[in-house]
Amino acid sequence: MSEEGAGETALTDGRGLSVWCEAAAFRWRTGSGQTGGLPLTDITEACERIVELCEASPASPA
Repeated sequence: MSEEGAGETALTDGRGLSVWCEAAAFRWRTGSGQTGGLPLTDITEACERIVELCEASPASPA
């Protein structure tokens, strides 16, 4: 699901991970409260970290 507002876009998944794309940075928060972020210029590293978080988190039951 994606949500837009206040100049940013947020993506969420069924594991509780939320990722925001802001004017100058990507930010994320996991369902357990772990947070992180990187500048937009580090898009490859940001994607790799987000994939790692997804792989480390169990999927929520449907």
